Amino acid sequence: MCVTPEHKTGLNGALFQYDLPANKWQAFEADGFSSPVTGVIYRSATPIRGMPLGGLGTGYMHLGPDGLLDRATCFNAYLAPGAAVGALVHRKDIPAYDQPLLGLTIGERVWILALPKEHLKEGFEALTDQAAVEGAATGRGSVRFADELHYWGHYPVVDMAYETTAPVRVEARAWVPFILGDSEASNTPGMVIEVRVRNSSDTVQSGSVLANFPGFSELDALHAFRGSQMGLRGSTTYSHEVLNGECHGVMVHHVMEEYQNEVGYVLGVIGEEPARIGRDLGFDFSAWSESGSRLPDLQPHEPGTSLAVDFNLNPGQDRRVRFVLNWFAPFWQARHSYVSPYCPGTNPYTHKYYDRFKSPADVAHYLAREHATLEKRILGWQEAIYTNTDLPGWLSDSLINIFHILTQNSFWAVSRVPGHWAGPAGMFAINETLPTCAQFCTPCDWIGNFPVLFFFPDLVHQSLKALTHRQNEEGEIPFAMGAGIEMDEPYYGVQYSTDNQVYVHLVDRLWQRTGDRTILEEFYPAVKKAMGFLMSRDVDGDGLVDVWGGSWFYEGFPTKGASGYVGGLWLSTLRLACRMAGEMNDDEFAAVCASWLERGSRTMETVLWNEEAGSYRLYHQVSSGERSDVIQSDQLAGEWAARFHAVQSVLPADRVGRVLDTVWRINVAGNDNGVRATMHCNRAPYQGGYVTAYGTLIPAMVRLYHGQEGNEEGLAPAHRMWYHMTCRQGWTWDQPSHFQADGQRMVGHDYYHNTMLWSLPPALLKQDIATFCGPDGFVDRILGLPNGR
Repeated sequence: MCVTPEHKTGLNGALFQYDLPANKWQAFEADGFSSPVTGVIYRSATPIRGMPLGGLGTGYMHLGPDGLLDRATCFNAYLAPGAAVGALVHRKDIPAYDQPLLGLTIGERVWILALPKEHLKEGFEALTDQAAVEGAATGRGSVRFADELHYWGHYPVVDMAYETTAPVRVEARAWVPFILGDSEASNTPGMVIEVRVRNSSDTVQSGSVLANFPGFSELDALHAFRGSQMGLRGSTTYSHEVLNGECHGVMVHHVMEEYQNEVGYVLGVIGEEPARIGRDLGFDFSAWSESGSRLPDLQPHEPGTSLAVDFNLNPGQDRRVRFVLNWFAPFWQARHSYVSPYCPGTNPYTHKYYDRFKSPADVAHYLAREHATLEKRILGWQEAIYTNTDLPGWLSDSLINIFHILTQNSFWAVSRVPGHWAGPAGMFAINETLPTCAQFCTPCDWIGNFPVLFFFPDLVHQSLKALTHRQNEEGEIPFAMGAGIEMDEPYYGVQYSTDNQVYVHLVDRLWQRTGDRTILEEFYPAVKKAMGFLMSRDVDGDGLVDVWGGSWFYEGFPTKGASGYVGGLWLSTLRLACRMAGEMNDDEFAAVCASWLERGSRTMETVLWNEEAGSYRLYHQVSSGERSDVIQSDQLAGEWAARFHAVQSVLPADRVGRVLDTVWRINVAGNDNGVRATMHCNRAPYQGGYVTAYGTLIPAMVRLYHGQEGNEEGLAPAHRMWYHMTCRQGWTWDQPSHFQADGQRMVGHDYYHNTMLWSLPPALLKQDIATFCGPDGFVDRILGLPNGR
């Protein structure tokens, strides 16, 4: 074990203090930060998944907590063949590598810098034991896995410290250029991996650091065109080109003229030439055992590569080796391994990063040239969050890591259809979740677009342009811009009572975020049409949008007539529309909205208020007398929206207080994992009483906005939910849509909804959008610090 005594009293050149308890939030020192940060250290592959390394719309590679490369979408293999897109499937349907990334040699001894998976461990240990017995007669060195891996992720950075029997300390920091406020830099398809070796012995140590990548196959590259499985190998000939300049290494490239597609990558070293270049090592015992002196030759039909950089260290001396691993798969096609009734076409797209990079070498040289500046900017915006004294440490850590969901689900693409409406600016959209419910869903933007709104408002602008372009003649905004990974085949009529409300809120958010009146001028005509569509859905004339069946966010709940949730949201939507009309000097429409607001508010109190329960009803249809008194945890969504958007409250203050007391008594009490979404008045679960991010955060935020007792009670439910996901379950980079009241995963992986966490800091500070993002506000301070604005 290479945790030296001096390390225990400080960093002593280490990446972070990893001799601390696992699976808990704690403060510790870390390289690159001027003061202690709060994070969670994982060991022995505790998380279900490691961090996905990738940027905005680039695809990603998971770097697992066992040190192995895991799931990957970087070569456009978004789903395995036959995956049931839209069904509740497991994330295994995204193809995986299951291959080591790094290795270490000292003399004839070799360490694979990863923890062995059980299905590999027995066979590999048998081989190493055999080699030990045979000794010098084999002509090979001994090969071992790491004994332990200390894993700390702070997206987009993974820090890893390895325990081995080697006489050196070895650590690695891998990162991608995700820069808040810089959408272009964040759209870079590649990573930098810095390996640090320190001679902790009292003798000279000579060896090498290895980087290994299995590459892609022709079938991988064709996945977006006809379907494939990661890891298959064919008889294709791959171009291997030695790369020199700012980045030294090897570029692998393949062009498929038949499909008008190309794909490639670079595995290289920054600032120095590798001592050896070879094919990938995989779990080839013979290749690993000889890697201290030679690597297996590159093969024309094998796309994988490996590099070795030698070192010679005196006692106490350090060495840093910086590898570049980038990918390049600019072309993809929306329909691949499934047929969707919503997406009959096979629309071709180009990833936006193709505007800046025309080859894998372009990406590699950019990362090599800019790596120091990029890393400094990443750590700069992270430090601004870590050191913000208004935030508890657990929230700082969670806000930083929640950005990973954008990597897993974002697409930034330009259509290759001639004369396409979006033009060269392309389209930006975030998928609800690739492995669980793949679609570009409008309501999900309402729930989760906050980190994009705050830090990449230019991309929100693009998303709004797409929704506006697809608004139909009736004024209806599409429920989704497309199913699966199709971005431009919209469909309608799903959650029609809320879809158009979402649109109005998204427009107002961007206007409030930027303070730019031209935003309102651009989208106001579509806002009026959207409001007209909603008003036409008030069948009984009570001033509220009627709800039928699953025509709202909670599609699985039977509803009829007026809904407490939808009604409250509608009142906030009317207030936003009224303010927009006033700004546009549209007095007539402002008066219409005010009239609806008066009628709808009256109905909320006379039809939907349940005095005995101290809650608004789930629904109530007056004509039939049917109603439900179920307590919905996030029934005050409209009230939260009013505070967040800085308009007048939509519900009486005494009602809000009563509802909060009821929710805390019925939905919050007795659950250590968050807030149960729906409960009967007698505290019996309704629809399972499961826990969701928005069902937890909305009552928490309303309590923060309205509470006079301080922040602790309002923060507590959100803290409990994120503690459960992060520390108990290890779902930090694999977050579900919802889970059971007992804490077991129920539905979903990589869920966009959970980025709603970024709406919590404004509530904690009792601020609206404009204040939170304004001069010297929270967002402005992050963007204006060492981040390099």
